[in-house]
Amino acid sequence: MRRLTGIFLALALALAGCASPGPQSLPEPIPPLPYRITLEFTSDISDPYYVLSGPSESYLRVPFNAWARGALLRRLAARSAGAGAPEVTLRVHLVSLQTSYREVGSGPGGGAPTSTGLFGPLLLAGGDFDGGDGRHIPSEIHKGARLEAELRVDRGGRTLVEKTLTPEVRETVYWEDFNDWSYDYGDLLRRLITRLVKDVDGALQEVVLP
Repeated sequence: MRRLTGIFLALALALAGCASPGPQSLPEPIPPLPYRITLEFTSDISDPYYVLSGPSESYLRVPFNAWARGALLRRLAARSAGAGAPEVTLRVHLVSLQTSYREVGSGPGGGAPTSTGLFGPLLLAGGDFDGGDGRHIPSEIHKGARLEAELRVDRGGRTLVEKTLTPEVRETVYWEDFNDWSYDYGDLLRRLITRLVKDVDGALQEVVLP
């Protein structure tokens, strides 16, 4: 009986260790600025934006302008004051977007590691790129993205803040981490937009109303 009690106690402790953690702290709410903000968004970037990547040099279509505008509107909705507050116009113009892709070296044996991507464990091999000896996977894949944007904050025909923003992000994928999404640019470009929103938010905090 004593031994059975010990087994139940050990099982209870194991289950307690697997229990979900207690309440997690939530991020602090974004405080509104002392003015209402109207966004005027324009872009010279093609829509959709085509990213050339991967050994087969395939093009990925990305709705970059829609992503950027949506992210800015969400931030401004949190930052903008209510009715009755002074109003400013935020003008954001996307000038250019540049992406880069570079491969370095070759993984051990030239083959690919096991992938645990969308369709579960899968050996990424089969001669797609090297004539039948297994897919060539580089030791490192270097991806980057750089955005240039012009920002201006106006009120009543007067420019309060004006600057050029150049957010940039980079990512390195190593052979042992290679999976089905290693050539994808979606996450990288979303991080670039997050940088843009952060830079725009910083510029808005520089506004001093006349």
